[in-house]
Amino acid sequence: MKTSLKVCLSIPSILVLVYVWTFVFPEEFQWLVPSMNAYYTQLSVLQGLRLIQVVILIKKLMSFKTLEKSKKSDWVWYLIIFNTIACLIFIWKKMDEFERGQTEKKIDVA
Repeated sequence: MKTSLKVCLSIPSILVLVYVWTFVFPEEFQWLVPSMNAYYTQLSVLQGLRLIQVVILIKKLMSFKTLEKSKKSDWVWYLIIFNTIACLIFIWKKMDEFERGQTEKKIDVA
């Protein structure tokens, strides 16, 4: 997978981590959430981005034909339950590993 696509898929998780960090110092980031309507709007956008991210990653995960079903199902649950961190780990580490495994098995078959 290209690095530019990895960066684009990482944006929702990074935004969520930054947004959670703003709750550690609420006085400094009061300008970010001036009202509850702004908060609900921001939260809706973030949740929408995360949902799109998870759907794309699960579709990519299911496209690996040589990957074991148990490993696929484990990663689907990781991506759903531990979304923010699991997506980053999957994008930057596991996806390359699964792609390498898929190409190695194609070479072995040929």
